[in-house]
Amino acid sequence: MLFLKIIESYPWFTVVQLFNPTEIKHLLTDQVINKLRSPSLRQKYEFVQKRLQQIIPTTG
Repeated sequence: MLFLKIIESYPWFTVVQLFNPTEIKHLLTDQVINKLRSPSLRQKYEFVQKRLQQIIPTTG
């Protein structure tokens, strides 16, 4: 819930200062994206989610 408020309230550059890319990948779930109020913000973070999945290997 806190992550959702942060990505709705702060610019991307602030988000990446607060969290590293691996943390963002873990926190940026479909559920979080679907809860974003702004359609343009949802679209932006869907793109970010896809890019992070491409560049950060899945552990486990």
